[in-house]
Amino acid sequence: MIDRRTFLSGFAAAGTLAGLSGCMTQPTEAHKGANAVPVSWVRYRIGKAGAIDPMLIDNEAGRVVVSQLFDPLLRFDFASGELTPCVATSYQVAEDARSVTFSLAEGVTFHNGDPVTSVSFKRAWERLVRPQPGAEVEGSSDDAVGEDGAYALHNPLTHLLELVDGYEALHRGRASELVGVRCPDDQTLVVELTEPDAEWVYTVAHPALSPVPKEAEDDPETFANNPIGNGPFKMKRAWDGKEEVRLTAYADYAFGKASVEGALLTMEDDTQVAYRQFEAGNVDVCDVPVDQYKNVLDTFGAAEDGCTMTLGAGVARCDEPTLVYLMCNTQVAPLDNAALRTALSYAIDREALADKTLKGSAAPATSPVPPCVARGEIPAWSACSYDPDYAAELFEQAYPAEPDEKRDMSLTLLYRKGGVQEYVAEQIKEDLAIVGITLKLQALQAGELVQRYDEGDFECALATWVPTRPTPLAFVEPLLEGERDSLPEINDVEEGQSIAASSLNEEGQPAVTSLFDQARATTDASARHDLCAQALQLASERMAVIPLVHPVHTKVASERIGRLAVDANALPDLAHAQK
Repeated sequence: MIDRRTFLSGFAAAGTLAGLSGCMTQPTEAHKGANAVPVSWVRYRIGKAGAIDPMLIDNEAGRVVVSQLFDPLLRFDFASGELTPCVATSYQVAEDARSVTFSLAEGVTFHNGDPVTSVSFKRAWERLVRPQPGAEVEGSSDDAVGEDGAYALHNPLTHLLELVDGYEALHRGRASELVGVRCPDDQTLVVELTEPDAEWVYTVAHPALSPVPKEAEDDPETFANNPIGNGPFKMKRAWDGKEEVRLTAYADYAFGKASVEGALLTMEDDTQVAYRQFEAGNVDVCDVPVDQYKNVLDTFGAAEDGCTMTLGAGVARCDEPTLVYLMCNTQVAPLDNAALRTALSYAIDREALADKTLKGSAAPATSPVPPCVARGEIPAWSACSYDPDYAAELFEQAYPAEPDEKRDMSLTLLYRKGGVQEYVAEQIKEDLAIVGITLKLQALQAGELVQRYDEGDFECALATWVPTRPTPLAFVEPLLEGERDSLPEINDVEEGQSIAASSLNEEGQPAVTSLFDQARATTDASARHDLCAQALQLASERMAVIPLVHPVHTKVASERIGRLAVDANALPDLAHAQK
């Protein structure tokens, strides 16, 4: 079920938009300068983290830190498209797709030596969902108010568990536990859902659902800056909330001690500043500024598989599981005409948008599903091709002009003020002008966008979708399914939030919704994929969502790194790094 977790945002997702031998001989002295650490450590640049507690993480930098400190039940392997064991050695989805049973590995411990059990996960999940007493939250709705009438704070990622039985009661402060999470014994965790969802199991790979020890509840303030995890690294010292996090290898890690002794995670939001630190030798791995990409590629070489940086092939370039798209209000003329929406899509030059406007920090979209999720199995949408002549022909067919009469059509495009969305909007304006459509651009603050969407007062808008599960179904259902309980609301940018554009109902949409319902209840992966593909085909005939680009991240490793992999979510595998 789609709730009110939606947003109209800037191009937020585009941040820039068994090992090898051949490692360098290691000297014994420490690196010099402000970031002095032993040379055996990896020095890795991230952005500024808002938090490093799994319950509180709110951006990519925080997820990078948490993914080194904590292990979730399962991990997702983008190369294979499969879930892989982590704390859970196996799992079983029930035939009715309404429950999942996890079997946990024995001998897994937190950094303080306490065992990781099924209760550790139940504790963490309840902590995430349970409202925290706090000041009034701007824009709070009834679901943020406890029974005593006081406002409460919720983590933006609490929705990860919204299908778990008992979520609503705990989320609203009307219960003390998630009744849908059961712990029959220390090594068994059972999760019961309120509706069928065969792919819910993918959710548990998110770092926010990692287990926590009792200290997280006993002393949450200390835990927030000095979290006790169960991952390959532990905190060297408490984080001061500023420019770096220091981690050391956890000697008793259940799955083998990390290959490096430690990691220095340097926080710097400005990619140009960070790259200068890289050039100066103060950072081992860094994002590549878009204007430096070609020079860096010539110098360091491209990673063979796109994501594993090695000596002589130190540049990783990965498509992200993210979509930047044009949302159309299908309830208002003239965008209630599918032929016009299709014409708009054919008129947009995605190659130029990705390579020139966004300077290579994005890849052209061929469907709503990015390559790292589709893995070549999702057919391309023909309307994502650039064909201005055909676009003009479709436009003429949809709105024929009288002889000797000039056809005059204008549309207004809303986008979020600030960032690179302005450049995206400008190029779309130029592209549509070629086929005879005038695009008026209007930049608004996030709050204004919320109001305009709630009131249905818009024609089209730029939006970004970052799903919390890296599967085709999870990616496209919130974008394309039909109206459920109510129209969605646009909030600010958060992971796992989107504009369900085609919730603005239209003939043919119930068929798409039905296919999604069947897919979520289907435990056979192949059958589920086929249903999703059928839904995508129907949606391609409507084009209420016009895919534009998929952001990419580009990172470079210096010659001090022998091997380091970074996945599509920009999470590095520091535990298996080689120097």
